[in-house]
Amino acid sequence: MITLDRKLAVAFFLLAVLGFVLAGQALAQTTSGVPGVSPGDYLVYSITTTWSTTNESLAIPQELLVDNSTLHYNVTVEAVQGTNVTIENNWVFTNGTDVNAPSLSNVDSGILYSYIPDRPAFQGIYDANLPVNSYQYPSGNDSGAVISLTITRNYASGKRDTNVVTYNYPVSDYNNNSGTESTTFYIDKTTGVLVERQDHIQFPTYTASITWTLKNTNLWTVSAAPLPLPLPLIIAIVVIIVAVVAVVAFYRERKKGGKKNRH
Repeated sequence: MITLDRKLAVAFFLLAVLGFVLAGQALAQTTSGVPGVSPGDYLVYSITTTWSTTNESLAIPQELLVDNSTLHYNVTVEAVQGTNVTIENNWVFTNGTDVNAPSLSNVDSGILYSYIPDRPAFQGIYDANLPVNSYQYPSGNDSGAVISLTITRNYASGKRDTNVVTYNYPVSDYNNNSGTESTTFYIDKTTGVLVERQDHIQFPTYTASITWTLKNTNLWTVSAAPLPLPLPLIIAIVVIIVAVVAVVAFYRERKKGGKKNRH
């Protein structure tokens, strides 16, 4: 016969087990990916590259040539379904041509899919409001891609919190030479969109870098409207005009004074 104390102990044990089961189910059903973008949002990037080598016979990699001939890279959010974001990428080149490359990004797992095989998917949409020490992709398996800190960046519309992810990894070129690549992502915390990406590639005989910079978006005001002329040039022109007016006025006064003396 089970006593009252033993009945209570069994009941508490069963409740505890049930609690752990329910908690596990709740965690399994919770998706950490929360896109901070909506259909119609757009991002415009510039891409710049550098290349340096100690071997003059080496040709600049084709990837750098393509990036360096980019006028701007346009990203438009077409659809958001759960953690999946469908994107239309428009790559505009300096020679007047452009390429459209739709792709899909999962902000939770980091799975990227390009609908055009020879064009990479855009890696620049992430979870919104991720804290420090969380993965860049919460359920992804890249343990190196962790948000190391949150900094403040200044924009025309004000200050914005920005998550920073930096990691290094080995790479090899077309000649199977071994090198290293360091990548730093700057991600707007509130919206989860890329604001800057810096790739530095180091091989024994050459180095290269690729930088993506957000130039315009509808999500906030990135920069003030550019002046028609550089500010120092405008100041110089104003100074010259003022000096010319002063000289003309001075000589006019002298001329008037000379006429009076003759009378």
